[in-house]
Amino acid sequence: MKQNVFALCGARIRLVSLLRSARWALRNVVRPWQDFLRIGWPKKLRHWRVAGVTLVELLISLLLVALLAAIALPSYKEYRKRVDISVAKKDIVVYGLELERFMAAREAYPASLAELGPVRLDPWGTPYQYLSMAGAKVGQKRKDKSLHPLNSDYDLYSM
Repeated sequence: MKQNVFALCGARIRLVSLLRSARWALRNVVRPWQDFLRIGWPKKLRHWRVAGVTLVELLISLLLVALLAAIALPSYKEYRKRVDISVAKKDIVVYGLELERFMAAREAYPASLAELGPVRLDPWGTPYQYLSMAGAKVGQKRKDKSLHPLNSDYDLYSM
C-alpha cells in the first residue's frame, strides 16, 4: 500500500508539473501567437514597425526623385520647344492660305493681319509679324545674306 501511495504521489507530482508546463506553454507560446494574430506585433516590437521612414531612406528617395527630374526636365523642355516651333509653322501655313484667299477675292494683299480677322498670338505670346511687300520700303524688307529680299508678295514670320 505504501508503494501505491508513493506511486500515486509521484503521478500527482508528474501531473502537477505537467500542468505547470502546460500553463507555461499556454502563457509563453500560445498566447503571444494569439495576440500577434489578433493585434499584430507585440508591444515590444510594435514601436519599431510603426516608427515609419528613417531619415536615410527619405534622403535616398529624394535623391532618386531629383535625379529623375534632372534627366527628364531637359528632354521635356526640348520637346516643348519642338512643339512650339511646329505650332508656329502650322499657324504660318494657315495664315498663308488665308492671305492667298484674300488675294484671290480682292486681288491685293491686306495691309495688316487684322483685315483677315482676329489676330492670333504665336506660342511664345507675341503676335505674328506681317508685311505686305506692295507698300514696304527697302529698309523694312527682310533680306538674305546676299541682301536680296526673302519674299516677293508678303512677309509673314514669328519673332
